[in-house]
Amino acid sequence: MEFRGELPKTLAILREACDASGVGFEVVDTYSGFVVRLTKGPHSFPVCASKLSVYPINRATSASIARDKTWAHYVLEAGGYRVPPGDYFFLKTPRAGWERPPGRERADAFAYAARISDNYKKPLIAKPNAGTGAHFVTFVTGETDLRHALDLITVEDEIALVQSFVDQPEFRLFLVDGEIMFIYRKTRASIRGDGLANIRELTAALAAGARRPVDLRALLASPFLAWRLRSRGLTLESVLPGGETLQVDAVSNISAGGQFTGFIEPSEPLRAWARRIARTIGLRVTGIDAFSHSELRDTADIIVTDVNGSPNLGTLHDMGHKKIVQDVWTHILHKTFHEPWPDGF
Repeated sequence: MEFRGELPKTLAILREACDASGVGFEVVDTYSGFVVRLTKGPHSFPVCASKLSVYPINRATSASIARDKTWAHYVLEAGGYRVPPGDYFFLKTPRAGWERPPGRERADAFAYAARISDNYKKPLIAKPNAGTGAHFVTFVTGETDLRHALDLITVEDEIALVQSFVDQPEFRLFLVDGEIMFIYRKTRASIRGDGLANIRELTAALAAGARRPVDLRALLASPFLAWRLRSRGLTLESVLPGGETLQVDAVSNISAGGQFTGFIEPSEPLRAWARRIARTIGLRVTGIDAFSHSELRDTADIIVTDVNGSPNLGTLHDMGHKKIVQDVWTHILHKTFHEPWPDGF
């Protein structure tokens, strides 16, 4: 049966790269289009647009570990890399016949959160352990926020991470066999004052112009915006002076409303750091989300918040950076069909 529907964006982009590289592209899941087969000469690989990994040169085990944020943090810390301070907690009762040690249940999350936040004097982040795309990531400034966050996460996941909020410049790195293909800086959604409109009006304008739907009421009532306003002695009715900016959302993922602020040329020390961390994680294609106070100039201050075995290229593609995306996929396809497995992976 021939597939007549619309391919997932990830695979639609891949099909363009296959056409340009002389690689056969066959849809084998004719219902949803989520599974395809890539063929060139005697070699053939199935590929799936799933949360595991769309990249055929990634090992499934490494991709699975990367998708589990707790496991990934264990691997990173054992390798000497920094991760946000935090811990994980189970949200559901164990399955029949499976017992686990005490100390990591939902109730324990509240005592832990109060301790690492100094009784919520410092904000926290709660997120699903296997979450992607910033879904269900919640900014927490009190016990009520945390209870609400855990209720939301329970719908999505059995495990929640509770972490200290890191308020530093944030970056996305995309690596292939440890080599940096690109880096860009991303920031939380922000408004810029004009000396006339108040914060409520500027936020409404931002939401109206967003690339994806934004719940304005939820944004205006968010704990993050309230925290930012308190820290600067402002209210929603305050007029933001001309040229001043104010972050209004805790999430910086571009696919979830964050803002792209440009590509960055990596230094040689950063390239060496990338080669080491790629081998530590065990992923040939790796997306890394990282904070860095020095803006990646000093690799010692980098805090890795997420590693991804199926990093999304669709957002860059939609933003007009199609050549970069196609060059990356062409590079990966060449490695898939023409290069032996490199040492260290």
